[in-house]
Amino acid sequence: MRYRRCNSLRMPGYVYTTPGMYFVTINARHSRALFGKIQGGVMYPNEIGQCIIAHWYDIPSHHAHVTMDEFQLLPNHLHGIIVLQNYGQRGNADDDIHREMPTRYHRSGCQLRAGSLSVIVGAFKAGVTRSINQKRASGRKLQIWHRNYHESIIRSNIGLARVRQYIRNNVKNYKAGNADGADDSRKAGRAPDDGRPWHGGE
Repeated sequence: MRYRRCNSLRMPGYVYTTPGMYFVTINARHSRALFGKIQGGVMYPNEIGQCIIAHWYDIPSHHAHVTMDEFQLLPNHLHGIIVLQNYGQRGNADDDIHREMPTRYHRSGCQLRAGSLSVIVGAFKAGVTRSINQKRASGRKLQIWHRNYHESIIRSNIGLARVRQYIRNNVKNYKAGNADGADDSRKAGRAPDDGRPWHGGE
């Protein structure tokens, strides 16, 4: 069977099951303020936003090799740091299934590696969409997410500190009507390399 070439934002040749820290940005569809509002420098999530927060922090219960770090929801996007450990060293029933089926394919034709960042983010987005639409009285399904997502690989302690600070400052720096996506988030992930690999601390 032939599959279409994947139109991906990922780094060519990089294996996204590699243990490490990943700075992730996911935007709302058409950059609409679907997730809540900011008043007085505080983010107030609506029902969709609350669902997103709950699903985000529930990710490790579905992927045993994942832990979560800094996170912030904004009206039309989110920023978060996802930490991947060695896939398969910690396991649950889902991991056993993935080991039997090492790869699968996205509907676009992209080959997805079990336990990879793309699988984790895709499952998160799908879970939120499913939960929200199950609660809606209308028969028309709400499209919540922009296609794909942005990520930066955090390569040093300085980079980790910089990304954490960027995420923490995001609410006060938010400008209504702008999608804080690819450009700003990718810049924030490019921290000067101090020559020391990330080791899990400040």
